[in-house]
Amino acid sequence: MKKLLLLSFFLFSNFIHAQIEFQNSYGFMDDESATCVRNAGNGFIMCGQSGDGNNLYAFLVRADHYGDTLWIHHYAPFTIAWNIIPSGDGGFVFAGDALAKVDMYGFPVWAKTAGGQLFDVQSYGGGYYTSGAKQNYDLMVWKTDLSGDTIWTRSFPELNSVEQNTIAVTQDGGCIICSADSGIVLTRLLSSGQISWSKRYNFATSFYPGGENAARVIATADGGFAVTGAMMDSTVGVQGYLIKTDASGNLSWVKRYGETAGYTSTAFFDVIEMLGGDFVLAGGTLASFTASPSPYYMRTNSTGDTIWTRSNQQPDAMINSVTMNSDGGFYFAGRTGNSADAFLIATNLQGDAYCWMQNFPRITTSPVVNVSAVNLSIAYVDTFLTVSTSFIMGGYMANWCTNVAVEENNVQQLFSVYPNPSEGTFFLERNNSTNEDAEILILDLSGRKVASEQHHFSAGENRVELKFDLPAGIYFLEYVSGENKSVEKIVIEK
Repeated sequence: MKKLLLLSFFLFSNFIHAQIEFQNSYGFMDDESATCVRNAGNGFIMCGQSGDGNNLYAFLVRADHYGDTLWIHHYAPFTIAWNIIPSGDGGFVFAGDALAKVDMYGFPVWAKTAGGQLFDVQSYGGGYYTSGAKQNYDLMVWKTDLSGDTIWTRSFPELNSVEQNTIAVTQDGGCIICSADSGIVLTRLLSSGQISWSKRYNFATSFYPGGENAARVIATADGGFAVTGAMMDSTVGVQGYLIKTDASGNLSWVKRYGETAGYTSTAFFDVIEMLGGDFVLAGGTLASFTASPSPYYMRTNSTGDTIWTRSNQQPDAMINSVTMNSDGGFYFAGRTGNSADAFLIATNLQGDAYCWMQNFPRITTSPVVNVSAVNLSIAYVDTFLTVSTSFIMGGYMANWCTNVAVEENNVQQLFSVYPNPSEGTFFLERNNSTNEDAEILILDLSGRKVASEQHHFSAGENRVELKFDLPAGIYFLEYVSGENKSVEKIVIEK
């Protein structure tokens, strides 16, 4: 594990805001790819696949706000983790060869499988929806409680899901599943598992019937849905798209992003909706048929028109996932081919990441999409197994570039704390100009308060002893006095 960097910032009454931009790669064995990244409060959780030349493993990376690793684990017998979400109690749930939960330190809690491959997982409050493919490639949906125990399952023999499918939770507590089967197919299920509707979407200019890939579906704030992916155009190659529908699957609008002549390629693998209805799409682009892909992402307004585009000119790299970070900027995660490592880009709200970035505009068009109803029958999944999980700790992080742009220059160190790590006893030192009372808070990695102490600090030098009877792990020590706040990372070792 990378040695923890202890940082503290002095927050005055007008609150200092730091805009953190960095580009890091993360390696574990010989070949890694990040498939998903999610905001985890003070930092992020990232998942994907790792290989050593003989075996494949699912991996998880937990890092802080600056991209420094808190822990890296890879897990057997799993070969990949496609998607991951916070579990609400400080831990995380990921979908891959199984549905698995780990605690805040990455230690396994439970793992269960319905057979086949699980591509996506989303929380509906009382448990989880997952989508995937059975061993015969029929699309399947699995609803569980918070312990991973089955509530109901559905599979659809008419929808063959060799490619990845995705799922989102609807406003009524049901779910929407997006898959690629002779086109883009959206299927809405009620919370009981019954089919509400299913529709297929085909671009009129597809190179061949079903020449569309469906990468991600999200439920939008207006009750409808947005789908992104790529389609093979009959004249200009692969182009990324964004489809917006209402709650019943009727088209609201469709946008396609690419060129109008020559062979170029743009594909999107993820999309998020921002407050106000704007969208951020992430994927990759090729300048020509023989070029290597480069990471590519863009922001659109609520009707799909481009606000800005960015390309990171790292060769042979693609972005698979995007999420907003605590700064109001974005995390983008994917794979770089040169070093065969997972990578993560942290940007500001404008998509800038300090180095190797450039604008890379694409032409936006409004293509014709044909919509047809899909008749489905329901089958069931009846094979459920608990999986014994083992894991290996360790990995490395390499920084490509970092920029911490602080909006004010009056940053001061508010206190120091030592020894760090310790077995639970720390000493806090502070030099005060006046008398003040302060609260010392201890937060876990999810931001939950787990301990607190009140102390009086006199003018001059102060040294107080802090004792915390807490499990071994990583915590944040927060000093609060009026509007002054400061945080340092501490480690408790037993």
